[in-house]
Amino acid sequence: MNDEVTQIIKDKYNEYADKVINEIQELGPDCLHSGDDSGLDDVWEEFKFQVQEGESIFYEFYEATILSICSGVLKKLSVNELKLLWLISDGYYDWNEDWSPGTNELLEMVEDELYSIIYNIAESEEVTRNCDDEYEKDDDKNVDDDEEEFEDEIEAEKEIIFEEGGFKNFCDTTAKLKLNDIMDVIFNEYGRVSRMTTGDKKKKAQYKQDVFVLFKLYTSTQFPPENLRPLYLEDSRNLLIKLSEHLIALQDIDKLLTESKVDSVPTIRMKRVPWSC
Repeated sequence: MNDEVTQIIKDKYNEYADKVINEIQELGPDCLHSGDDSGLDDVWEEFKFQVQEGESIFYEFYEATILSICSGVLKKLSVNELKLLWLISDGYYDWNEDWSPGTNELLEMVEDELYSIIYNIAESEEVTRNCDDEYEKDDDKNVDDDEEEFEDEIEAEKEIIFEEGGFKNFCDTTAKLKLNDIMDVIFNEYGRVSRMTTGDKKKKAQYKQDVFVLFKLYTSTQFPPENLRPLYLEDSRNLLIKLSEHLIALQDIDKLLTESKVDSVPTIRMKRVPWSC
């Protein structure tokens, strides 16, 4: 394939990337996860923030939403145009079969390629935040104060977990090491989300509460002595309702634990779904 044809196909990808980004920017305020005072005006700015500042546990829902929009744009194309776009995708170079891909396979590979282009744009484009320098300084101070307070709270929570769960008589050293590792992961995650929800105390408080309930659920399933009933069963049930309402998936926490080299026991899996506005 000559350079001129390749450039024409790249231009088509860029055209569709622009369409997808426009649709992302048009998503309503109900789709925003950051606080009202975050300075991030739309989901596109939030996604850029996620890409550039570190993916949070909510990243998969941004990803699912954007992939859904990509799919909607690409499904309007003819099979021949999908084949043309496929010719410069990673999927084309990875295709080792003796037959040509079907429509669904083409759509999936071209969708992945389009998403990677959009991701690269989000990675390189400056995040626009509508707040002045003085606000940002106060913002950082508030975040630091919040994180220090949260760190104190989780230390106290760990002691309660050990007392109520009888962990002092059950693999005390191993359990404590695991518990500390898990809390490090959750605390770091809270810090990232906290920077997106700065200024919205109600949303931040709700997130903190969800983190604690999630923590209780994980500790109760990972370290239960055989002679004790699982802890926080009522909290676990309520958490599933919260997970459904707020689109927080346990698989995301499980992924974080895996990335942090912490052994985790998957207990519940929720289907990844696009943001519902």
